[in-house]
Amino acid sequence: MLHLQITTDNEIGLDRRQRNNSHWEKCGLKPTYVHSNNPFVEFIFLSHPANSRIRGMRGCLETHRQAWELLISENYPYALITEDDTIPDKKLHDEISLIEEIFKDSTLHKPCLIQLAHFIPPRITLKRFLVALFHLLKYRGPVRNAYVEMLSFGTHGYVINRDMAIFLLGTLSGCLVPIDDQFISASRNSLYSDMTFTRRLRSRINQDLKDSAIDQSNLEFANRSGFISDLISILLSLADADSDRKSLVSAIKM
Repeated sequence: MLHLQITTDNEIGLDRRQRNNSHWEKCGLKPTYVHSNNPFVEFIFLSHPANSRIRGMRGCLETHRQAWELLISENYPYALITEDDTIPDKKLHDEISLIEEIFKDSTLHKPCLIQLAHFIPPRITLKRFLVALFHLLKYRGPVRNAYVEMLSFGTHGYVINRDMAIFLLGTLSGCLVPIDDQFISASRNSLYSDMTFTRRLRSRINQDLKDSAIDQSNLEFANRSGFISDLISILLSLADADSDRKSLVSAIKM
């Protein structure tokens, strides 16, 4: 599968590529790097931190857009898109192989986005616990079914097909709104109900967060193991879901 990795043309991007590239090569998914020119533009009515945040959001969106354009221009049917601070887990290769088998089905002709990675909040709040409990009681599906509808926060690992790339290029353009917020909004928009937006309950792609502004307690939480940690992670993920738990095949072909 084509693997396009979002990066930056600076020392941070170089350091991330050097420390994480070997993980992807071992997984058989050596990345093709994509970056965009993102000059700093100062809005006089905003503070410097606010301008820096806008620059970051704009640069992230524009680089993802560049990856979608590359997917289309090179005439690939689908691609894995990640960010340069990501590390695949041991079972990602099998998941990608299954996705490729499904995409080879000639009957699948609709935009499709499969979110393989999302953020794990550092703690579970009472509200999120109650929402997750509601979904556990309302929706059904075998435990082995690992996919749900509705995307969650995070754009550091997803698979899209060509039709979805065309749709995203024509729809997502606002640099003042984070790209993952735009993903979430699209996945919940009834106008796009004929498209496939699906998310894996547990991430197959993690972020090392070594030089990230993201709360580092996320990293500590994600690295925990054991039944209780796994259960809390699933509850947190279910709190953003809105469907029965599905197998990958049924999630894509629904």
